[in-house]
Amino acid sequence: MKKERFDFVCSIGSSCLCASSLRDSGLRLSSGPFDWLLGPSLLERAKLIAADFSGWMEPGDFEFAGNPYNAIKENYRNLKTGYKFSHDFRAGADFAAEFPEVKGKYDRRVARLYERVRASKRVLFVWVENPVNDDRPPDGEISAARKVLMDKFPGVEIELLVVDRAPDGSTSGNIVRGDGYWRATCPYRRKAAAPDKVIRPWDIDTHPIVALLSNFATGDYRSADERRQHDDAKRNEKYAMYGASGPVSYAISRIQVKFCKKLMNGLRRKGADIRRLFDAQLGGLK
Repeated sequence: MKKERFDFVCSIGSSCLCASSLRDSGLRLSSGPFDWLLGPSLLERAKLIAADFSGWMEPGDFEFAGNPYNAIKENYRNLKTGYKFSHDFRAGADFAAEFPEVKGKYDRRVARLYERVRASKRVLFVWVENPVNDDRPPDGEISAARKVLMDKFPGVEIELLVVDRAPDGSTSGNIVRGDGYWRATCPYRRKAAAPDKVIRPWDIDTHPIVALLSNFATGDYRSADERRQHDDAKRNEKYAMYGASGPVSYAISRIQVKFCKKLMNGLRRKGADIRRLFDAQLGGLK
């Protein structure tokens, strides 16, 4: 298909998979309110945007929803709206003390969403099906959500892209044009590298989604200072992954990691050779 160009591209859900895929494809240039949330349907999220996010984050509406994987962030669910926050509240920290900072962060993201949409002529909202929960919206719901958003932002051309997970074992997907939206199927569930390898529902390969998103483009609306801050943050994040404090220690760490991987692969191959030799000798003794 011909590359479609937008002034602003934003995740509307249904999980962090959408935001991470947009980031990896270069389409996510700023954080949005739905980037890391689970919960309501596409239409309910469109209605929340239309309602200016009124009353969606009141501290009394939250309940602790556990930390089953002993992660550094705990799960909290909003009983009133149904949204689940899994990436915001630190494990073991006091919720009341954490809440103002989290609320402030989402207030900024909500304000940025309205600012960017109203400053644009053409906007794309993207929904990617949650790999754990089957939450693909029917076509009628997509059209209804688009109408809600168009009514909220008159004069702005609103489009939607909905990405459904293709059945396991699929090797390719497709993209179909609807009335004001695109609907695509994409085989993004990671495949097992070995017969005994267990693939969990959230084991995702984002490359097929990124390939699909290459059909869309957005202009860089950020200021020079915002771009510089973003580049600095990405660089520091890259350094942190390797425990590095600067470019020199980062380069050294990368070399060490490559050397260790090569060494481990060599030891693994040698171990397999020894195992085959042992099995052959043991078979001869029988």
